[in-house]
Amino acid sequence: MIVDDTYSVPIRAAGALLWQGSERVREVVVVHRPRGDWSFPKGKVDPGEQLVSAVVREVREETGFRIQLGPWLGRTAYVKNGWPKQVDYFSGEVPADSGQVNTFIPSDEIDDVRWLPVPVAAGMLSRPDDVRLLTELEHRVMARSSTLILLQHGGMAGTKADWTGRKSERPLDESGLTAARGFGSMLAAYGPQVLHSADSLRCLQTVEPYASAKDLPVRDTKRLRGKHFDIDYALRIAGESLDTGESAVICAHTAGLEELFGELCRQRTATRPADTTIPKGGMVTLHGTAGKIHHIERHMVQ
Repeated sequence: MIVDDTYSVPIRAAGALLWQGSERVREVVVVHRPRGDWSFPKGKVDPGEQLVSAVVREVREETGFRIQLGPWLGRTAYVKNGWPKQVDYFSGEVPADSGQVNTFIPSDEIDDVRWLPVPVAAGMLSRPDDVRLLTELEHRVMARSSTLILLQHGGMAGTKADWTGRKSERPLDESGLTAARGFGSMLAAYGPQVLHSADSLRCLQTVEPYASAKDLPVRDTKRLRGKHFDIDYALRIAGESLDTGESAVICAHTAGLEELFGELCRQRTATRPADTTIPKGGMVTLHGTAGKIHHIERHMVQ
């Protein structure tokens, strides 16, 4: 978006449509800002912050709820105080077993938070683009869905030619370790409870920050590593996540991960994506229900 010749990069922000209920009867959270508008919780992405992490933080700050993300719903763009602003929105839910008690306290930024039926919320929202997002929520978000995350590690120490040890023992370099910490923040936004990894050091280092933060075991196996990659095994554990509603992570090497991505799309969507590349530092999220993938997103760690 180029407004004029003085600047071209918009202010980035992120928000969520927090919902509860069923596909037939839903309620969403809307917030009131003292300047007079009703909207969804959102806010600026901090420098160096992961986009999905910013969503979770902003929702917590504005509503008091800790959420887990679902599919991306869309993007709005507008000009505020002469500056272009771009807001990415995701769906979000309060985890059913979290036992949360809302801690919202009115402030100068948000003075009211309400759960409203979707038709009522549509009539209160101040911006037409926000009403459009409600339609996307209705179309994109299925009850009892799960998120399967395919994770590709960041940079590795040295080069293939320089490395004299076993391939499986080649560690991440500093950029790879930084990416792993970024992935820890990104994974926390989705809250997966099952972690699968190749048994190579670099894959284990990639999932370690999230596993340690959540005190979760890592199911590591040679069947996800390099030339030992077992596509049937990978499809089985991926299917267990999508078919049971239990969100999971699979961290593996490039060739196997991309084969898995393509095969999942072939079996569970109408068409295979033209490009199944997952670059280093890349994360693919697949949102689905039993037997079907409904939405696919690609993220790069910052």
